[in-house]
Amino acid sequence: MNPSETQQQIEQFKYLIGMRYQGMDIDEVIAAPSDERAFAVFSDRYMKSFDAKFALEPFVEDDLHLIAVLNRYHIREYGFFYRVPVAQLLEETRYQPPQ
Repeated sequence: MNPSETQQQIEQFKYLIGMRYQGMDIDEVIAAPSDERAFAVFSDRYMKSFDAKFALEPFVEDDLHLIAVLNRYHIREYGFFYRVPVAQLLEETRYQPPQ
C-alpha cells in the first residue's frame, strides 16, 4: 500500500472510531508496518509521540497494513499499546460502514 492508498484506506475506516472491540474503545485507525521488526521501531516512535505520521516516516516504502488503536490512554498511563489489525477486527465484529 503506497502513502496515497494508505490515507484513502484510513479515511474509509474512520467510522470505526468510537466503536468497541473486546471491551475496549477504538480510538484511532492508523497505518503501521507489517514486518515485526519494523513494527517494534514504529511502535516505540508512536508511543513516544502519539503521532502516527511521524512514527511511520521511516517505513513509507515498507509493506503496510491498517491497525485500530484501542484504549489509547493506556499507552501514556500504563505503557500498553493495544491494537488489532483492521482486517481482523472487521472479520470478528462484522462492523459495516454507515449507509
